[in-house]
Amino acid sequence: MYLMLGNPRKPYSNKVADRNDHIKRILSSEKRGRWNLRMGREPFHRLCALIKDRDLLRDTRNCNVEEQLMRFLHILGHNVRHRVLEGRYYRSLKTISRQFNKVLDAIVKLYKVLIADHGETIHNGKVQTQVQTQFCECVIKQTIYLS
Repeated sequence: MYLMLGNPRKPYSNKVADRNDHIKRILSSEKRGRWNLRMGREPFHRLCALIKDRDLLRDTRNCNVEEQLMRFLHILGHNVRHRVLEGRYYRSLKTISRQFNKVLDAIVKLYKVLIADHGETIHNGKVQTQVQTQFCECVIKQTIYLS
């Protein structure tokens, strides 16, 4: 059944090699990195290092932190469902979902490092009043249009 003319069937693709080639292609080019991850290579590697240094995520037997973070950024950056990545990375929906949530937890724990508090915000009074005026005009026009 699995033999054809005495020769064993070979798989159509080597999933591990295909997945690793895809990851290398994305990380080898700044343009591809920005297109797929919405982030350059350097910031991506710094974020990976930050997550690893703080021990928020670890490499698993089958998946490293870089791949987990790549999938997370792809889902957020392109607003796609987990199923889209299932075929590209050869991972199950359960694995993708579980690792997405782990990366999300890690990013949330980094909020104090990633988001700087610059203290009190100083508003320019002139600009603020112009924006308020334009906003009010838009609301009035929209109200008139709807009535």
